[in-house]
Amino acid sequence: MALSGVSSGNAITDASGNYAFTGLDNGSYTITPSKTGFTFSPTSSSQTVSGANITSVNFIATSVASAFSQADLTGTWDLIQFKASSQAPGGGWFRVVGRFDESGHLIVDDNTTFQSTNAEDFVPNGDSGLVWTVDSAGVITQTGDPGTSAFHATMASNKHLIIATLNQGSTDKAIAVLRKRGIPGVTYGSMDLANKTFTNHWLDTGADNTWGYAAGTTTILGDVIITSRVFPSGPDSPPFPSPLDLVVSPAGIVTDLFGRSFYGLMTDDKKVVFYIATAGIDTYEFGVFTITGQTYTQSDFSGTWNFATIRNTPPYWNYGVSSVDAAGTGTYLSFTDSAGSPTPANYTRLLSATGVITDPANATAHGQLSYNKDIAVRTQTTSGRYQITIGFK
Repeated sequence: MALSGVSSGNAITDASGNYAFTGLDNGSYTITPSKTGFTFSPTSSSQTVSGANITSVNFIATSVASAFSQADLTGTWDLIQFKASSQAPGGGWFRVVGRFDESGHLIVDDNTTFQSTNAEDFVPNGDSGLVWTVDSAGVITQTGDPGTSAFHATMASNKHLIIATLNQGSTDKAIAVLRKRGIPGVTYGSMDLANKTFTNHWLDTGADNTWGYAAGTTTILGDVIITSRVFPSGPDSPPFPSPLDLVVSPAGIVTDLFGRSFYGLMTDDKKVVFYIATAGIDTYEFGVFTITGQTYTQSDFSGTWNFATIRNTPPYWNYGVSSVDAAGTGTYLSFTDSAGSPTPANYTRLLSATGVITDPANATAHGQLSYNKDIAVRTQTTSGRYQITIGFK
């Protein structure tokens, strides 16, 4: 149970579901319940303390029928991975198509799907030696790779998306996105990106360490037209170049028609594209296109969110789970980062009618809630360092 308002705190219920917050000053508070594998009604409750105890603030917990299992991992997945490094050239990316068998072994059937910014990298066909294990909460652990440490991955509630953070060697921090192939009833094509409005958030590392976000439209032919663009230094001035001409394969792979370095994974709802790219000489990019056009209210951002962050310099990641109430107040239910930092304080995220996410405590923060309100992306500067965060339900 998370408390926010005049003061904040957390409480754990007893075996009968009873809980208490004691010693509170007079004022307004919000109580938000959370438990992995359950939804709650109401999602939160606002109360005012005025010199007396408040009792019977009750919630109904409903078990989520779709608990995770190892079988949810079985199948073919597209994987993209982006890394930031303290060693030259400062980062990179790779992509591959792999298959998890019933025991969680990652098998590469066609190593021509592998591409890396490091020309010396090579992935043979066959069992990679990696084994992934899924628990009932959708958290994935990895064994079998002595070069990787601090691996943590979480499967989204739809079981078609996985976000991971990890160390590669002693100097590199990475974020990976996996999207499942072969979802029944889902077919892809270039029309899925035609005549759309979008936002684009990205993080660059290497020769150019920065973040950016933009808004724009696509044409019937998939041409990307930028209408606004912002960097850490402030808004960019038009005219903006048309950076891409996007096409979508039947497998939901998004590439550039003219061969520019861009490789994206379209989500099965066709509203989000995660991508990797080479943005210049020794400059590597990880970003997200989010289709817009939806109408939002602040409460659309409420709920339990998994999150993962990658920062470019010095390399850094974090991951965890947070609970956000209907007013936008967030409480960390868990938090881990590569620096061993303590759990941050509560935060506030404000959601506009167009789905733009802002942070009253950090003017550089800018994000977007996805069309179906289950994925969020945000770029920001923290203590002079640049980062991108992915949130997902």
